[in-house]
Amino acid sequence: MAAVIFTNLSGYVMGVPADETGLNVTKVTFRRQGEKIEIRKRAGGFAGRIDHSYKWTATIAGELKGSWSGYIGMILTIANATAWGITGGAWVVDDFSIDSENTKAATLSITATGYDSDDLAAAATQTGTPGTAPSYGVASETTT
Repeated sequence: MAAVIFTNLSGYVMGVPADETGLNVTKVTFRRQGEKIEIRKRAGGFAGRIDHSYKWTATIAGELKGSWSGYIGMILTIANATAWGITGGAWVVDDFSIDSENTKAATLSITATGYDSDDLAAAATQTGTPGTAPSYGVASETTT
């Protein structure tokens, strides 16, 4: 059976554009969403729709390099957002998970919400104490 080889791949985007601090990124997902108000006709059907309050959701996953000192509510910079041309407001950590297995590198997955600059500016600063940010990473392995 003959193989089909595509050689004209201009315009295709391969792989993840950038690693994140402390993370060898293997997958990144960006999702844009907003809220909607649907205006109904009195006799049924729709007369219109109002879309508002737009924001991004980013999920970033990969192998943990060194350590990561993150916490819920932390404002962070997402290199892949910039690489894809997503600019604007602040990115705030919603949740994260760290997975460790016997025969694999530890993995980190972060979900963050990205706000438009007129809602929560990128230069926003946090007030109050969000809690002590523990450092996540693997201590040096010792053998006896």
